[in-house]
Amino acid sequence: MAGLGFVPALGIIHTGTDRAFVYDIADIYKAEIAIPAAFDAVAEATGNPNVEVRRKVRNLVVEKRLMQRMVGDLKYLMDVPEHELYSDAELMLWSELEVIASGVNWAEETAAP
Repeated sequence: MAGLGFVPALGIIHTGTDRAFVYDIADIYKAEIAIPAAFDAVAEATGNPNVEVRRKVRNLVVEKRLMQRMVGDLKYLMDVPEHELYSDAELMLWSELEVIASGVNWAEETAAP
């Protein structure tokens, strides 16, 4: 979500959490993905229902290509033109000491074993 330029904490319906907007968007797909997965897992009564629901949700997300659809749906809902994939904002990391360019691997170079 943040990778598309949306702020996960700025919810419309859900509030008071750092994932409020994520929960708002998840509600759009709940009836298609989560509810059927939960009912199917309980109806099958095999293994741990918590594990089975998570597995079924994961499989439905992949099968229905939900992540790809979400990008298009978010752009449509927020009226983002199709040709605008990313914001042109300059992304920076911030600390109390300085502002640092993002997108840089700051790891020390190490010799390969």
